[in-house]
Amino acid sequence: PMTPPEVCFGSKDDSYGAFRVLVPGRIITFKLTYLKGSVNCFKDVPKFTSIWGCRFPSFGDTTMGTYITYSNKTRLMPNKAEYLKRKGGCLQLSYYHLPWATIDSSELVFDNLSSPLAVTANEEFQVWFGEDLLNCGDDDNGAEKTCARVYGLYA
Repeated sequence: PMTPPEVCFGSKDDSYGAFRVLVPGRIITFKLTYLKGSVNCFKDVPKFTSIWGCRFPSFGDTTMGTYITYSNKTRLMPNKAEYLKRKGGCLQLSYYHLPWATIDSSELVFDNLSSPLAVTANEEFQVWFGEDLLNCGDDDNGAEKTCARVYGLYA
């Protein structure tokens, strides 16, 4: 099998990472495997740096901020409302939690879609940091980037 290319995304300035599906079929979920780098939701403050989210001191290591979207920036993953933060301003809407992952996990496996997603070869998807995706609170973020490989789990 082909190894997916490296995808890098940052936390400001629309620095999403685009990737294309290599094999057509029906995808149940996506998995990101960490390669290198980090994102930072407060530049010049290393304690807020992580792989997949923001290390808010009062929230611990579960404030996830990495999303998979369609090429038009519509959120695809995470998928279930129970994991998304629904109250508060746009900053709170930029983050979510997954019970099985932390902001420093070596892999980020998203929740399964309620029904498999039909994909075509070369269809584009994107990896975003939540604050950057929503253009909310990203003006004080660092310029670092997280790089990962993206895998699709097929039905």
